[in-house]
Amino acid sequence: MITFDNYILFYIVFCFILALTFFIFLIKDLYKKSYIFIFLLVFLLTVLNPVFSSIFFIFILKQKNKTISKEKVLFEEEDNIWAKPFNFGMRRLGEASVSLLPEKENVPLEIRLELINLLNQYKSPWSIRIVENLLKDKEDEVRLLAYSVLDKLETRISKKVEYFLDKYHGAKEKKEKAILVRNIAYAFWDFLYYNLVDTEMEKVILKKIEFFLEEAKKVLPKDPYVLVLLGRMALRQGKQQEAIFWLSRAKEYGASNYSTIPYLAEAFFALRDFTSLKKIANEFKEFVEHPKLGLIWRMLVK
Repeated sequence: MITFDNYILFYIVFCFILALTFFIFLIKDLYKKSYIFIFLLVFLLTVLNPVFSSIFFIFILKQKNKTISKEKVLFEEEDNIWAKPFNFGMRRLGEASVSLLPEKENVPLEIRLELINLLNQYKSPWSIRIVENLLKDKEDEVRLLAYSVLDKLETRISKKVEYFLDKYHGAKEKKEKAILVRNIAYAFWDFLYYNLVDTEMEKVILKKIEFFLEEAKKVLPKDPYVLVLLGRMALRQGKQQEAIFWLSRAKEYGASNYSTIPYLAEAFFALRDFTSLKKIANEFKEFVEHPKLGLIWRMLVK
């Protein structure tokens, strides 16, 4: 016969198991501190009303899944940054006018604003530089739209940094932490890639990137992502020989042609090593259709 005391004991054990399940699968990842307090709160809610608690925590799970799906869309390039097929289209006459139209006052305001939106969709250092120049425009609408574009880009990069830092603090395995610090370095690199910082801030960010890459390299010494970024950092700092070393190693360990060859060519050109430059040009003839290097590549290829 089930007594009242047995029923109470069974109910408390049931609520404890249910609360522990909720905590492990739904709540724990949302809070990095005060685990005991959060668990006791979950347990108390479960004891007071198990049915309501179940509905409430299922709702949290759905919200969590939505957040994860958004994060995957936002950061999916971190895992497949060079997985896209190598395919370039030829440059066409007339493209240069795009960089001039937004700055011309005789162009209708509506067209200039539309062009800014177009430049925002196809983000690149070139397009962002044009948008930055429009911060000095006479028209309020142009200045506000240009500021909005730059502010959203900076916010997005900052969120990437915060996201990976948050993941890093919750990670336990060495390899997982190394991958996360590598991703943090790449997120910081975006500030430099889009030229969003001044000279002084660039020095600070370069030091941060160097620190995170060194931490990643201790665990992932052959990771092509790490090696490529080390090479690009060296190239940005004018250390061509060091850049060639890291980029060559990255190529050896599986980095794609697109992520290494253009930067190796840039390093060889800066060193005036035209023999090596011509050698890689003939080895990778597909770059004759590269949007930036195509014209030079055609002159180098036999």
